[in-house]
Amino acid sequence: MIALRLTSVTVLAACMLYSMTCLGADAPKDMMLVPTGEFTLGSDGKDRDEDRHERPVHQARTGAFHIDINEVTATQYAEFLNATGKTQNVAGHAYLGEDRYAVIERVDERWRPRKGKDKWAMVNVTWYGAGAFAEWAGKRLPTEAEWEKAARGTDARRFPWGNEPDESRIRFGQDKVGATGTRPKGASPYGCLDMAGNAWEWTSSSFRPYPYDPDDGREDAGSSDRKVARGGSWTGEPHIFTTTYRFRPFPSFAHRYLGFRCAKSAE
Repeated sequence: MIALRLTSVTVLAACMLYSMTCLGADAPKDMMLVPTGEFTLGSDGKDRDEDRHERPVHQARTGAFHIDINEVTATQYAEFLNATGKTQNVAGHAYLGEDRYAVIERVDERWRPRKGKDKWAMVNVTWYGAGAFAEWAGKRLPTEAEWEKAARGTDARRFPWGNEPDESRIRFGQDKVGATGTRPKGASPYGCLDMAGNAWEWTSSSFRPYPYDPDDGREDAGSSDRKVARGGSWTGEPHIFTTTYRFRPFPSFAHRYLGFRCAKSAE
């Protein structure tokens, strides 16, 4: 009986170690590991405006990658601007949108979060601005496929937490917008937070029809085509908080509901 008990403990420990590895124990700080493999991408749609762009449902594959647990915050973005001293890239594409939507401000030649918004998602940032931050941080924007896999896992769930809508798990509505990472019950299968609600999130991908093909030009970093943003936002409607809904703003677009998180290929 003692031997059996020791064997059970050993098996349990092995399972825990496997789970920790898969869920990000070996990932860089504040990131989670998403293993290589196939998953279900897209949905059958629900006969609403853009849902047809989620079709057809198909199998996609990603390599292993790390992804931020939380959306990039105003504090982190201010640090980037102060370090680089730039608010546009060499081609003249602005990083920030209109000041009236800003969660950061410049005071005495230094950027800082506006009062009470240090932990808010960095919104009002263009695709160019999101990509520039990611490069500065030694990361990149996730592809559309990577984002969806991190949000829904391999069981094709409609929301990060499962298949039933639950507004208590997300930041939704003007009275609920705020700091990142405060809805742990809304975590994705890989432990990522706010992948539904709070802020839309830029991906690296240009908007193209499915099936998803990373080699068809949609991952061309020089393309000025519409990009894909994911996750819904605090200003949205409940039906767009799914793991499959595809918002498609132009890369120069910025607004108070559009932010991002970063990814990094696993070595």
